[in-house]
Amino acid sequence: MIDTVCSNDTLGLASAAVGRKSIIMLLGLAGGSLPYSFLALPSECVLTNSVWGTYNDLEEVLALAAMGKIKANIQRFPLKDINDVFSSIRNGQLEKQAVITPWS
Repeated sequence: MIDTVCSNDTLGLASAAVGRKSIIMLLGLAGGSLPYSFLALPSECVLTNSVWGTYNDLEEVLALAAMGKIKANIQRFPLKDINDVFSSIRNGQLEKQAVITPWS
């Protein structure tokens, strides 16, 4: 689960949606908090963040993307098709990264 917002609501949703041995990756800066206790997350669930570079690095990557030198290899699917998407992933039928959107 990747939380790109990290508000109280999205952190709560992430913790409720994951299962055993899941990873919750925190990328957002909304400043939310997640109450924690021994039974708050499923067994062996990992909660972590990722800091991959400086703001200058981010500006350079965004500039490359704006120039068309970085392209995302994705395929969008509506939320209603999520079970079919999971089946496609399991069966090795998806050639791109799946992006699930709440709209059609």
